Amino acid sequence: MNFSKLFVGLPLLALMACDVPAVSSSAQNEAKFRALSAVAGTQTVVTGKTSLGPNARKLLKEFRDSGVYHGALAVPAGVDGAAWWNGMSSLASAQKAALAECAWAFRTASCTIHAVTVPVDSNGKQLSNVGHSAESRDTLLKMYRDTGTGLFGALAETEFGVWWVSWNYDSMEQAKTAALAGCGRTNAEARASLNPGLYSALAAELDMTCKVTLTFAP
Repeated sequence: MNFSKLFVGLPLLALMACDVPAVSSSAQNEAKFRALSAVAGTQTVVTGKTSLGPNARKLLKEFRDSGVYHGALAVPAGVDGAAWWNGMSSLASAQKAALAECAWAFRTASCTIHAVTVPVDSNGKQLSNVGHSAESRDTLLKMYRDTGTGLFGALAETEFGVWWVSWNYDSMEQAKTAALAGCGRTNAEARASLNPGLYSALAAELDMTCKVTLTFAP
């Protein structure tokens, strides 16, 4: 049986990354499995020094309460507001998205990152080698555990926060094709749900193209 799972990143405004070898090596997949398994939770880290107004504080609380990595909250200078984005595969992508949305929403180039959400281990230590969102992490662990011997799995994703995992395919090409097709469909739905101006602002900073970024063969 074949399995596929998708997720789209979660930004503030009710909106919803690299090439790899044909087959990731056993050592690469073992290291990835260890990194994903080490995640025990999410931590919000406030990095900004700006004093926030009541609206921005409310948005910061919503961001903190979301408890989803990787995320970032950006604030504009001199305006009581914020824009945040979470559920991204990397902190860098979350920061780009938050800054792009902030600049678009408030029509300013003064936005700065005020807080981030990151994965942590059981000791509360920040993990920098996860490389996937919280939701795709759970599905990838299932792929690692449930892919049968002689079968194949793949992850396709965008920096935009869209992903699709497919596993238990008879060939790597089938798994990659399924992952790319699912990611592409979801990517089109995500784009259609966004304000065109906001999409353009995000696309200027993030790679919106679905790419296979992880493969697996037990």
